[in-house]
Amino acid sequence: MSQFAVAYARYSSDNQRDESIDAQLRAIHEYADKNGIIIIREYIDRAKSGTNDDRENFQRMLYDSKFQEFSMLLVHKLDRFARNRHQSAIHRNELKQNGVRVISVLEAFDDSPESDLLEGFLETLNDYYSKNLSREVMKGLKENALACKHTGGWAPLGYRVGADKRLEINPDEAPYVKFIFRSIAEGWTYSEIIEELNKMGAKTRTGKEFGKNSIYSILRNEKYTGVYMFNQSTSKDIRGKRNSHTKKDAADIIRIEGGVPAIIDKELFEAVQVVLDNRRPLDRTKPFAKEVYLLSGKVYCAKCGNTYCGNRMYKNNKLYVKYKCNTRSNKGSRCCDNKDINRDSLERFVLNLLSEVIFDKDRIPAVIEQYNTLVRENSDSGKEEQKSLKRRIKEVERKISNLVAVIEESGSMALVAQLNAKEKEQALLVQQLNEMERKNEQIQISSEQIERVFKRAKFMLAEGELPKLRHLINLFVERIEISEDCVSVKLNMLSGFQASARKGELAHLNRTYRDALAITGVADRADLSDDDE
Repeated sequence: MSQFAVAYARYSSDNQRDESIDAQLRAIHEYADKNGIIIIREYIDRAKSGTNDDRENFQRMLYDSKFQEFSMLLVHKLDRFARNRHQSAIHRNELKQNGVRVISVLEAFDDSPESDLLEGFLETLNDYYSKNLSREVMKGLKENALACKHTGGWAPLGYRVGADKRLEINPDEAPYVKFIFRSIAEGWTYSEIIEELNKMGAKTRTGKEFGKNSIYSILRNEKYTGVYMFNQSTSKDIRGKRNSHTKKDAADIIRIEGGVPAIIDKELFEAVQVVLDNRRPLDRTKPFAKEVYLLSGKVYCAKCGNTYCGNRMYKNNKLYVKYKCNTRSNKGSRCCDNKDINRDSLERFVLNLLSEVIFDKDRIPAVIEQYNTLVRENSDSGKEEQKSLKRRIKEVERKISNLVAVIEESGSMALVAQLNAKEKEQALLVQQLNEMERKNEQIQISSEQIERVFKRAKFMLAEGELPKLRHLINLFVERIEISEDCVSVKLNMLSGFQASARKGELAHLNRTYRDALAITGVADRADLSDDDE
């Protein structure tokens, strides 16, 4: 009596030859003919790894087995079925439950315990082969990465792979990347950016139209600042799946400053990260929320340190919309007795404070002088440390010169290691000096620069549209603290200036002195309470 079977064949991405599929199927059909087996269907996966089960036709075969149309699955060898022991055991058991037996046509197994033992050994061997191959491949990739070479896959938008396998700037695409970063810093929404990119005829690396996810991935990619990155994503899990959003420990990541040509400067990148981080609480706001809370994620309890969240309540048939301490909301007044605060009153106070600041030209000279004074003070305090570093650098240079002279005279290779160590020490000292000089640099800002930024902020406030008001608050409002008797609002002008300025005109501002441009407004708690309570 004939038995019905299906055939499964695949080849891996590291062995992409259609001939191997033909050879597998030929051996499978010869085995079927000799043993009176009728093959009713073939399932083929091309360029698919056996280390995971994310194979289209493999999954279709598993699904079809439920209908019990066949009782055998014929494969060329067991490693064509799976190289991962865990997955192999799961799927073979699944097929067994559906009345299907897996048969390797080149590896003769019967139902004896000895065959089971041998079969398990071969699966273990296949698993080892796969993992060892991955390890050897990773070695080669790491060597390329240390040389800042492209290790495969699509080059990021704005780059192309040069003849030396290193990334170089693509002049046709780089302007799109710059536009995306500048637009976010200036307060554009994703929808506005996408619409403008479509007008330009811009496409993603894969030739598709831009979406929010593709823009977000560009904005978070540090490579655009000239940093070469490799081995960031975590390894595949036991199911062969990989979560590209989770990152490995810093010690496992190869990160090389200046390893690729920069498309944008670090200051603009950092300013954009602030904008994205500040947007996140608003992005999580549910679209069906009954109320809008402009200050969500910015309001904190001065007593317990927790955030204030939006809260609606009815009292005497009247609706009250407030911000309420999360601790009190979740655990009761025994854990925190800081009271609620009226939403409209608090938001009105914050917007009025913003209006006073960004519409008050008389405030600009004082803000500039305060910032420049702190920069000068920090610069003076760091001069002695800079002198000390310069003396150490000169001393190391002297020792290097002496070593070079001795090596030239004697040809001693024993001194080469000492020379290398001193050169590394010199490079580290120079790097420390450059970083200190950058931080202590005399950075001056002018009233004309500030006024141009103020105009942008004024426009956003005057428009009064919800997205613009939210963005204005995200840029300039750093923290709002609610205490028992007062409300304190801290505005940080530096982050607002950096993100609002057009064409990076204030991107040079040193973030080391961000508190120099902080402004605090305070209101009596009683002035912001509900009149009818």
